Amino acid sequence: MKSCMDWSEDSGDWDWRAREWFVVKEAEVLLSAEGVLMPRLVMGVEARAQCVTEDGRLDDAPVTRPDHPLVLYAEEFTRNFDLIAERLSVIFHLRELTKAQVLARFVAERGIEFDEAWLDVWNEPTATRMQVPQHRMEVHTQTVRTAGGHLVQGESFNTHMHGVYGGVDLNLDSFDLSSAEQTDRSVLPGDAVDIDTLTTEELRQMISSHGGCVPPGITDKADLVDIMGMILESLADFWGNISGSGPSPYAKGDQDLLRRVFNPHLSDRRHDDGGKFVPPDATPE
Repeated sequence: MKSCMDWSEDSGDWDWRAREWFVVKEAEVLLSAEGVLMPRLVMGVEARAQCVTEDGRLDDAPVTRPDHPLVLYAEEFTRNFDLIAERLSVIFHLRELTKAQVLARFVAERGIEFDEAWLDVWNEPTATRMQVPQHRMEVHTQTVRTAGGHLVQGESFNTHMHGVYGGVDLNLDSFDLSSAEQTDRSVLPGDAVDIDTLTTEELRQMISSHGGCVPPGITDKADLVDIMGMILESLADFWGNISGSGPSPYAKGDQDLLRRVFNPHLSDRRHDDGGKFVPPDATPE
């Protein structure tokens, strides 16, 4: 994916002063079939030009020119936002933080009161950052003149710096979060299956459906239980499940898709030492 600097380089358009902002484009709260509140949102990136006011201040205004380098970059980032969030944990956690704020806004606007126990669930001291995080990109270029393969003496070097900066504007005031929309979607997992209680035929079907190798001929139930147990242990390895070899709860086409989404050369989710990475659900829904 091209950066905004790449778009400027291709078009030769460097005459701009603008910033890129993470924004919320859609936000609502859903109520599942079990009565569970679920935040839903769509995030994106928006280009905003910096305009000098009469009193010398810089104000942000949305850039509307469709061929503006920052608009082209913002549109491409927005189209690929969910994919980028799965590959880069910083974007993923920004989206999760925004979901939490959507729920918090819903609770506040509804006037919901919680027992004190809810407020004391997390009693660890929180670290306070003394610096506001900011994302930026700066490109420095220098122009020189040559003649006969040598630098022209007496010519000064022309140095230019182009930078793009930005931040996060959740703009949740733009959405009505005072009510939750009912949905038929369920968030509860299905009932757990005790493989020891399954019949021999059920075990064979289960092994086959999970991509395992069903032994030919007559096989003791205990051996089938052992095989299925090893498969279930291996399924805990998400990265192995999408490798394309061995048992997997994902269909082959789904494995191909997930390998493209969680590209090992681009995704940092594999190195989530905190164990907070939750892989996609393997159910067809």
